Formats: sequence, C-alpha cells, structure tokens
Amino acid sequence: MAKAKLTFKILSYWHAGTGMGEGANLDAVVNKTASGLPYLPGKTVKGLFKEALLTLFECGRLSNETILSCLGGVGSNRYDSGMACLEFSNATLEEKMEAWATQSANQNKCRHFFRRISSTSIDNNGLAEKEALRTIEVTVPLTLTATVELNSADKAWIEDFKKAAPLLRYIGTQRHRGLGRAIVTVTDTDAEVNL
Repeated sequence: MAKAKLTFKILSYWHAGTGMGEGANLDAVVNKTASGLPYLPGKTVKGLFKEALLTLFECGRLSNETILSCLGGVGSNRYDSGMACLEFSNATLEEKMEAWATQSANQNKCRHFFRRISSTSIDNNGLAEKEALRTIEVTVPLTLTATVELNSADKAWIEDFKKAAPLLRYIGTQRHRGLGRAIVTVTDTDAEVNL
C-alpha cells in the first residue's frame, strides 16, 4: 500500500464550515472534532486535490492520468462518479493536541482556536444594506496533516500529488476575501521514515 502525508500550513484565518449556524449568534460555524478542535474533512481534502490534479491534466502536466479515476468521477457531469480507490483522512492537528483537548480542564481552552468576523454588503451610496450583516466563525492560522492511501504498491501518483500541491493556495470558504491562505506539501511516508 502506498501512502502520502499531506501538510496544510494555513497562514491566515480560515473557514471550513459545517453548513450550519447558531441562529442570531453566528451565521456559519466551523467543523470541530468531538473534543472541540478544528479540522478539514477528508472529502474537502479530496476535492481540493481533485481540482488541482484536473488542472495539471488540462495543462498536460499530469504524468499518469489514470490517477484521476482513483478520485472517483471526473466526467463533465458531477453525477458521473465512480468508486474512488484513494482514501483521504481528515486533516487534523497532531494527535497530542487531541489528547490535550479531551482533558476536561482544557476543553474550554479550545475556544482560543476560533474567532468571529463580521461583514456586510454596502449599497451604491456607501451605506450598509439592511439585514446584510453576517458573522462567521473562523479558525486561527495553524498546521494540519492528513494522509492519502492507495491500495497498490505503485507510488508514481505521489509525484503527481507533489506537483499539484502548489496549486492549492487557499482552502475553505471566502477564499476570494483573503481567508484560508495555505502552503500545502506532500511527503511520501516511506521516504519520511527512511530519513
């Protein structure tokens, strides 16, 4: 089995949301583990790399286009999906942070990972539009790691992932507003062990 480690060094506030809010308190909240720590879901990690690998393919820079079939559907219709053979984990903080957060004395300290930001729409007169104020929860800059595995000894796909990683410059929502600036790297876990 071939396995790679994906590292997301996030340089700005970011929002990987649940799609839900907290009523009048917050319009959008972020994904959190059971202990209250932020994470990036594996399906989001997969989607980010799928988009980057498709870009490489369209530019003629993908060495082996069969890796695209391992990501599931890549047809023109988003419902043309096949079985994905690559398995992505959630991108999380290191394990010792999860152990720290599960201690009852530290559960309230997890709130330091999050901030609230508000924005509103401005009309043509330079005034705030009525009922346009939105408040979302964001996560502070930090580093997350995930893994991706292929049930095969072939490791050629890892080089394609390394080429795709620099194309992932932003993660999460509101990227066009400056949230989620990131540096993404890919490491072959076998090579990492042999260092």
